[in-house]
Amino acid sequence: MGKKVALLVGVSNYHQQGLSALPSATKDARAMKQVLQHPDIGGFAETDITLLLNPTKDTMADAIDNLFANRSSEDLVLFYFSGHGVKDEKGNLYIATPTTRTDQNKRVRPFTAIPASFVKDQMTDSSSRRQIVILDCCFSGAFARGLTLGNKSWAVLTSSDTVEYSYTGEPSQLSIYTRYLVEGIKTGVGDSNNDGNISVDELYEYTKKKVQEASRDMNPLFDHGREGHKIVVAKSPQHDPKLIYRKLVGRYAREEKQKSTSLNYVFEGNITDSFKRDSLKDFQKSLNLTPEEAKTIEDEVLKPHRQRKENFKKYENLFVKALKQGYPVSKENRRTLKDYQGLLNLSDEDIEQIEKRILDSLAIPPPTPKPPKVPSGGSDNLDSEKGINYTKLRDLLVAKQWKEADEETAKVMLKAAEKEFLGYLHEDDIKNFPVTDLRTINQLWVKYSGGRFGFSVQKPIYLQVSKNYDQLGDRLGWKKGGQWLYWRSLNFSEQAPKGHLPSGTCPLGKVEGLIWDGCNVVSTLLVRSEL
Repeated sequence: MGKKVALLVGVSNYHQQGLSALPSATKDARAMKQVLQHPDIGGFAETDITLLLNPTKDTMADAIDNLFANRSSEDLVLFYFSGHGVKDEKGNLYIATPTTRTDQNKRVRPFTAIPASFVKDQMTDSSSRRQIVILDCCFSGAFARGLTLGNKSWAVLTSSDTVEYSYTGEPSQLSIYTRYLVEGIKTGVGDSNNDGNISVDELYEYTKKKVQEASRDMNPLFDHGREGHKIVVAKSPQHDPKLIYRKLVGRYAREEKQKSTSLNYVFEGNITDSFKRDSLKDFQKSLNLTPEEAKTIEDEVLKPHRQRKENFKKYENLFVKALKQGYPVSKENRRTLKDYQGLLNLSDEDIEQIEKRILDSLAIPPPTPKPPKVPSGGSDNLDSEKGINYTKLRDLLVAKQWKEADEETAKVMLKAAEKEFLGYLHEDDIKNFPVTDLRTINQLWVKYSGGRFGFSVQKPIYLQVSKNYDQLGDRLGWKKGGQWLYWRSLNFSEQAPKGHLPSGTCPLGKVEGLIWDGCNVVSTLLVRSEL
């Protein structure tokens, strides 16, 4: 029978100013070690777990090599990393070490970090036929891209998408992602089918659900091959009274939250339904739990909901202060509010709900600026399969407000793809993007730019460069001096190169970021036959 072998790496200290300290990262690695080495949970022998905290690049590389080398086919190999993930200018992922350096565009100096390709090479060369990689870092979703391991069972769990930043927690806590990984394993609540085992796919489903309750902008991913989703990570205590009570509280909380959402108010983080409260009290007694034990479990389960409600209140207070300084809110105050929104992990949908409720209560009508006059020459086709109103996009393009139009295009594409709850689009979303809406968006851009901008303007250029996104970036002015530009550095004027807009990040459904990040969605979009 094979062994269970793990390498757990946490990097909290970074020497370069551009890479902020991550106090939670080393705590994350220690917490993972605690649950994995528990004989009744993870079942890893302590001697088969290597814990590295703030290691040098060479030490980390050697440890990764040793983890995968000299393994039998029956061994289970697990690699976990918490820290910074960084990219090079081509979008390749790297694992940052304490001495990793980046340039002025926050692109990694490759020789100072561990390339994800190195880890994948070790996985390929290893004899182990059961391999798990867990990455709690920015851009970690890019790791599994192109990964194939033949007849090996493998699974990759990542805290974020290919273009996302991950969120840490409070300095004294674990990161949001690892907190719920550990919780799902330690408490056994990750065992959704109650068979006594926590498989990789069960752990993923539990962690993703809890992460998105705490931070709706995070999108943990899961990739696997050869039934890697069935690999068992840990055991769970069957018929454990605390686990039974925890799952019941979790189900009741979800039901109360759904009810709150349907009534358009924020779930307070308390189970108030009298029937459910009586049920919990009866279960507590039948399971022989003390009132203190039951309260502790409820507090743990309901904590993210209560924190979310508290974050709503914090934003409400700041928004009211901004209103007292003038309405509509000034650009400076709006920037401050946007920063605060990110700090509180609130989505744009959350903010819209909060501000609407406050404005309605104060009887302040929203500003209604008169739209620019549409030039004569016939009415525009604003058709939509999804009931999207394209009037605002049309008006912005008429007014030649190219930057604002690019932002609006990203928003309406999210709506048309019905992915507002995620906040960004993937290749599959672009493949399935409604034809009528795609044509409407494109025709508006082409018409009001005089044929200078639009997806159909970009498409022939993309085909001319043999579908090479890097060369497309050169032709459309998305690069300067060989370096990819950030969205905010684009040329939002009619003097921009032909096809410069919509931007390369626009089809992601969120414009901010490096234009290279839109590689996959743009490449998918520009081969659509409807353009």
